[in-house]
Amino acid sequence: SIIPVAGVPTGGGGGIIQIKQATTDTEVSTNSQTAADTGLTVSITPTSSSSKVLVLVSQAYRLRHTAGPSVGGDIRLVRGSTVLVFGPGDYGIWHQNGSNQIDIFDRVNFHYLDSPNTTSATTYKTTAVTYNSAHYIWTQPYGNASSKGNSYITVMEVSA
Repeated sequence: SIIPVAGVPTGGGGGIIQIKQATTDTEVSTNSQTAADTGLTVSITPTSSSSKVLVLVSQAYRLRHTAGPSVGGDIRLVRGSTVLVFGPGDYGIWHQNGSNQIDIFDRVNFHYLDSPNTTSATTYKTTAVTYNSAHYIWTQPYGNASSKGNSYITVMEVSA
């Protein structure tokens, strides 16, 4: 059940205090080794500094390398300027197929329980980075003229 804004009684943590969600279908691309915003971002203002924030991300992406047998990049979950998750996993997105062109459409999903220790507005977002400038990553990619990859980020304040 959703707990009132005041939270649950002392010692009764784990209730959901508030939920925020954002979505985007705007395609963003990069071939940079410096993290670039993907356009997926949401803010939440915790009611208590002891609250946790559960972050759920579902990010559509396309990864391409037209002249080599492998391709790699990362989609990262970031709070402010702090990287919380390198993903997927701690090794990023990596694919090798031995041919000269690689084009991958997929989705990465994160579930992360954060302890921001603040009652100030807190922003969560995703960023993308490629492993070299010959690799390209698109977030919310257009698969064809009639389809887009929608991405979602949901944050839930959880009472401590």
